Amino acid sequence: MKIVSIFAIISIMLFSCAKKERTITIEGQVDDPSFNQKANGVKVLLKSAGVQSGVYTSTYLTIGEATTGSDGKFKMELTVAKSSGYRLNLSKSDYFSVQRDIATDVLEAEDNYTIHFNIYPKATIHLEVKNTTPQGNDDAINYHFTNIDEDCTTCCNNEMTYGVGPLYQNATECELRGNKMLKLEWVVKKNGNQKLYQDSIWIEPFITNYYSINF
Repeated sequence: MKIVSIFAIISIMLFSCAKKERTITIEGQVDDPSFNQKANGVKVLLKSAGVQSGVYTSTYLTIGEATTGSDGKFKMELTVAKSSGYRLNLSKSDYFSVQRDIATDVLEAEDNYTIHFNIYPKATIHLEVKNTTPQGNDDAINYHFTNIDEDCTTCCNNEMTYGVGPLYQNATECELRGNKMLKLEWVVKKNGNQKLYQDSIWIEPFITNYYSINF
């Protein structure tokens, strides 16, 4: 009962504090640093949470959208009421999506709001690791990427992978930024000897890149 009462009080407070609708202009620039160019054809969605048609909702609903032109610029003019938060979502085919939250007091402070984004092309790395010259059961390898910046469920990471045994082999595939140099490091241990290896791999955007470690 208390939970229902608290929710009702919050809803009433938000509704009573709702500002009169007003028109604001949001414009911005989207660049693609990987190719040193403006990002054309990026879909930009503005979402809002809070009081919607007199009812409080924590779900972000789309209230405006725009698409960048050849100059990478976008602009939207829309009428807004009081909100508990705003969110901008950027998306383009074969590019990593971008999401940025904007505080209510920041966006609603002025009638014109300007923002800048960078967007990066996707690529895939297919890594195969195999013990091709087995020496014994103590054969071991640990390997990892060292310069991954992306953070998503299908993205690569910098975590170490360990492999042991004469028959060890493994294949992994993950996403990362394209048009960049990927750094890879691995350590091989055989017959009590240990050796460090390093390599750099140029990652072509929009395709699957292949690399093999035979140890």
